[in-house]
Amino acid sequence: MSQLIINRNENLYGPAPKVLETIHNFDAINVSRYQEGYYNSPLAKKISAQFAIPEEQVIIFYGLEDFFRNLFSGLDKKQDSILVNQWHFAYFKKYADFLQIKFLEFKLIENETDFSFDIDDCLKIYNEQKPKILILTSPNNPTGNVLPFAELEKVLNNISLDTLFILDEAYFGYEQNYQLEKYLALLAKYPNLMLVRTFSKYYALAGLRIGFALAGKKAKEMINYQHRYLGFSTILENIALAALDSESYYEEIAQKIIKERDWFINQVRTLKNFKIFNSQTNFVLLRVNEKIIDKLKEQIAKEEFVIALFLKDNMMRVSSGLPEHNQKFLALLKNIDNL
Repeated sequence: MSQLIINRNENLYGPAPKVLETIHNFDAINVSRYQEGYYNSPLAKKISAQFAIPEEQVIIFYGLEDFFRNLFSGLDKKQDSILVNQWHFAYFKKYADFLQIKFLEFKLIENETDFSFDIDDCLKIYNEQKPKILILTSPNNPTGNVLPFAELEKVLNNISLDTLFILDEAYFGYEQNYQLEKYLALLAKYPNLMLVRTFSKYYALAGLRIGFALAGKKAKEMINYQHRYLGFSTILENIALAALDSESYYEEIAQKIIKERDWFINQVRTLKNFKIFNSQTNFVLLRVNEKIIDKLKEQIAKEEFVIALFLKDNMMRVSSGLPEHNQKFLALLKNIDNL
């Protein structure tokens, strides 16, 4: 049986109507032409205005994988290293290993209902190893926890301005009480800081590969970045511009996802064979009782769709699907739980 695989945290509600209209109405003549001028990006201009940051501090790229691939490729395997949190985006280590770059991890702490970053361990390893790049993902994939603002400031205040600090915000938009202004203020204070985001999750454009970074004044120089001479993809820029102009649509969808996520967490907490952790993302993390995990995998293999991804240590990440996906998967968990 062919299964629908929807376990990579995509936004299944789909892009905004204005985005679809932009795709439908794209003038084919623009396929064969470059954008006007050189080093030109309408999207960078839009992001600059929206985030009140100079345009020269905006970087556009083809998804976060493209950004991190270029970033890691610029490192010297003989002397540079990367420090990230445990339970991170798997691609970080895969590409670092491919390049033979030294890869360091600091601890995440498992609490009763969530995870937290062990900032003391982060700074301990940092002081011992002096990594070239420090990456923190908040909200984190796959644990779903966020880095408190005070702890972010603690890290920034205790590392060298020669270290590039990247705050990966791929899963922005699902965090309660996020205050953008406070993070933007950090960019003015810390020239080695970068905030990176993608259009894949919140804006439901994973298949098109668009992302951007807001960079501190020194950060672009630290990665030897130069804006694209002949510009970015015209159609991708137009689509991203339409997405940024559709904030009310995406806010409404985000609230639906948050409501579904919290409902799912509360329901799973009534089951005896699953421990579920709080999340500030569009997915949740569960620990599965070892006694039932084989039966669970067997049952999932029979389903028409898959929103779960099994990880190490009997952990399972569950993407927030549409309500019908979430309800059907919960019913599956309840059946397994009652065996």
